[in-house]
Amino acid sequence: MNNLSIIENGLIPIYQSEKGTNLVNARELHEFLEVNSKFADWVKNRIEKYEFVENQDFITVSKNLENGGRSIDYIFKLEPAKEIAMVENNEKGKEIRRYFIKVEEKFRTNQIDVSRLSPELQMVSHLLAAASKLEAKVERLESTTQTIKDTMAELPKDQWRKWVNASLGEIGIRLGNKGQNHEDLRSDSYKLLEEKAGADLSTRLRNGKKRLEDAGATKTAQKEYCKLDCIEEDKRLKEIYTGIIKELRIKHLA
Repeated sequence: MNNLSIIENGLIPIYQSEKGTNLVNARELHEFLEVNSKFADWVKNRIEKYEFVENQDFITVSKNLENGGRSIDYIFKLEPAKEIAMVENNEKGKEIRRYFIKVEEKFRTNQIDVSRLSPELQMVSHLLAAASKLEAKVERLESTTQTIKDTMAELPKDQWRKWVNASLGEIGIRLGNKGQNHEDLRSDSYKLLEEKAGADLSTRLRNGKKRLEDAGATKTAQKEYCKLDCIEEDKRLKEIYTGIIKELRIKHLA
């Protein structure tokens, strides 16, 4: 890292090698993305899954720690770093990818004073600028496609509830600036279900709590029983509600 210089210090530092290659420290990217898995597991998974090649897409740098141990940093070129950000498929990933693109555009513009070029070279410069904008549009399209693929993928049965809650959370973050929070979204999604299925979730909820009471369930179990439980217990309601959540994901996240 000693032979690298920082050329941009926004969301995370962007480094430049002596040869002018723009680089990103994967450890800093991992920290910004707020990934739950450990850094070593995460970066090795991304390298293997997306077939990044050492000394082509990234290099590794080993350094000694004060406690006597060793740490390995993974230094990625900006292109694979953008790909990693895109596949995270969340707000942090989209934010850092847009940052990378802006940095690229900034330095591409600053490298040449276009007005001093010949008409032919000015045309080439304009074509390159247009290509950069097209690349950004393609990346947005790829992100949209990935969101739709993830949304339409079949879920493991034991992950359904987690997927519903995570989806509502992601959509709530996206719509946060419109004053619509997580519980508002949940309530709206339940109303959509009642309209589509002709169901009364409030009645189902009362009946469900009564069944638990009659069965001798604890007060805690009765209190925690909710409308999502009612939906999950009914195959038809679950299928319709799954479709509603998928529609909301594609509308607001794609």
